[in-house]
Formats: sequence, structure tokens, C-alpha cells
Amino acid sequence: QADGYGYQLLEYLAEGSLRQRLAQGPLANEQARMLVKELSAALAFLHRRYILHLDLKPENVLIRQWQPLQIALTDFGAAPAVAIRATTADRAGPYQAPEVATGVISAAADYWALGMILLEALTGKHPFAGLSAMVIMYQLTARAVPLAGVVEPWLTLCRGLLLRDPQQRWGPAEVQRWLAGDTGLRAPIEVIA
Repeated sequence: QADGYGYQLLEYLAEGSLRQRLAQGPLANEQARMLVKELSAALAFLHRRYILHLDLKPENVLIRQWQPLQIALTDFGAAPAVAIRATTADRAGPYQAPEVATGVISAAADYWALGMILLEALTGKHPFAGLSAMVIMYQLTARAVPLAGVVEPWLTLCRGLLLRDPQQRWGPAEVQRWLAGDTGLRAPIEVIA
């Protein structure tokens, strides 16, 4: 506080955001694995404190350092549920879980965003690049997220994180099992009604 104004100080991170790195192309497998590990740990930390990010995207993942990878999350402006409910139509976008547009908000939405970020990090392109928010929402109601070009073991992880049903979507326990190399872990296949 100074002169009656509140200020928020942010750490300067010279490596920039994940968005800047993804502009150069896909991540190598080990970088992508470390990204999943870091993002999942950050989300688990937030969720244990009853904080939802709800605006997770590459622009909001800042890189503290690459070797070993350390990240910092930013832009919690969407975190209050009130803000989401008031602006769901405006906020529907490429990293938003399908259920958020209907007002259903839970930690599962952050894991959907993790899945979309991972998919982009692996392929070098967002599966809905160039589409409007309305078209994206239609795509998500009509079909599963396209995972063409994603190979195992990444395919299983992406399928689990990108399940449209938030009750079935993978969360911290499944991500930890995947990171540990659990070969018994199977993602359910999305059934489109």
C-alpha cells in the first residue's frame, strides 16, 4: 500500500511465458513431462487451499528456469466464481473446460486446461486454433478433442485430462500415477451421445 493505493509486486522472470516458448514449436518429451509435473504440483497446491485458477493458459504459465524446469502461475483474475458466472459467454475459449460455460465450476476445469496446454505443447498447435469461442463450444459439445498426432504414453494422459465429463476427468491422483509410469492406468474412451 502506498498513498491509499494497493500494489501487487510480481517477480521478474527473464525466461518469459510458456506461450513465448511454444511459439518456437513443440516441447521435447522430457520438457513436456516436466511441464506436466510442475503444473500438476502447482494445481494441487492451489486446490488444497480451495483456490481455483480457472484461467490457465500458456500466457499465464511463467518460466522461472528451464533446467530444471520451475514455473510460476500468474493472472488469478478469473479465480472468483462470481467473475466466471458473470462472464461465461465472453470467457469461453480455447483452454476453458466445456462445463464452465454452463456455470459448473470445479478443480476439474483446471485439469482440463492442463490437458489443453499439454496437447499444444506436444503438437505445437492448439487443436482449435483460429476458431471462435462459439465454434469451440460447439465442437466440444459434438465431439471429443482431436488428438491426431499424439502418441503413447502421451495419448493416455491427454485422453484422461480431456474427458468432457468433469466427474470422469483425470485429476492429481491419475496424473501422479502417469508420472510414476503406472502401466495399469487406462483412460476411459470418450463416448459421444
